[in-house]
Amino acid sequence: MLMVNEPNPLISVCIINYNQGRFFADALNSYLSQNYNPLELIVIDDCSTDNSVEIINNLLKEKNVKANFIVNPVNCGICKNMNLAISLSKGKYFSVVASDDYFGPTRYEKLINASKQVDESYKLFYSNCNMVDVAGKLITTNFLNYCRPDLSIKEGDIFHELLKGNFIPSIALLIRKDVFNDVGLFDESLHLEDFDMWLRIANRYKIGYVEDDEVFYRQVNNSWLRILQKRGSNYYKDHFNVLYKHFSFLNHKEKKDVFLMLYNLFKAHIKRNRKIDWGLSKKIIIVFLKTIIY
Repeated sequence: MLMVNEPNPLISVCIINYNQGRFFADALNSYLSQNYNPLELIVIDDCSTDNSVEIINNLLKEKNVKANFIVNPVNCGICKNMNLAISLSKGKYFSVVASDDYFGPTRYEKLINASKQVDESYKLFYSNCNMVDVAGKLITTNFLNYCRPDLSIKEGDIFHELLKGNFIPSIALLIRKDVFNDVGLFDESLHLEDFDMWLRIANRYKIGYVEDDEVFYRQVNNSWLRILQKRGSNYYKDHFNVLYKHFSFLNHKEKKDVFLMLYNLFKAHIKRNRKIDWGLSKKIIIVFLKTIIY
C-alpha cells in the first residue's frame, strides 16, 4: 500500500475532442476545478470539421492552461487517440475524458484515495456516473444499472461479471499506467475496444469501485452509446468478437458459460440482420469444438 505521507502521484488527463467544441469549456473547467494535484493535461482534437480547434486554442490561452495540444491531420477514431495519449503521458495514472463530459472537483481525489487503500493488484478504479442529454437534462443517475440491470459485482475480481457485458464508463475511471506494459494498448481492430481493455485488465488484476455522484456523461450524436446505437445491427457481432478474442484464456467451465453467451450473440446477430454471417459461423464452430474437446 502507499504510505500516507507519500507524495501524490502525477495523473495524466487526456481530453479527446471531435466536433464538440461547444462543450469543451465544461470539460476544461472540470479539470481546472480539481482539488487534487499534480495533474498533466493532454488535449487531442481528432480532425474536427467545426470550429473546435479555434475554441480550444482560445480557451487554453484565456485560462493560461499548460497543455499538450495535439491536432490530428486526419480523423483517427477514439482508439488510436487513446493509444496516442498513453504514449504521450508522463503520469503514474491515466484518465481519459470526452470533451462533452464534465465532473466535480473531488473526482481525482476520490479515485487516488481509493488507490491508496489497496495494493498493486488493483490497476483500475472507476465510479458510477450520471447520464445527461445535449441540454444537460438528466437521463439517469445510475449509468451502471442503465447498461447492466443484472449487475451483481462491481469491484474486486469482476472478470466473470464483465464477460456478461460492459458496465465501466470511460469518463469515470483511473488506470495505473504500468498495466499497459502488461496487457498492451487498446486494440484498434475492435469496435468495442474499451470493453476489450477492461476484460484484459480484469482477467489479471482487481478493479476498484468508488462512490461519486458528480460525474456526468453527456449523450450526444457521436458519444459512445450513440455510436453503438448507430452500429445497431453490428453490436452483437462486436460483442461476439470481443468475447471470442478472450475465449482461449478461459478455463473449461468458463468456456462452457461463454460459449452460451457467444451462441446467443450469434443467434441475435442473425435474427437482426436476417442473413448468415459466415465469418461468425466459422468462429462459433471453432468455439464449440474448443468447448467439447478438453
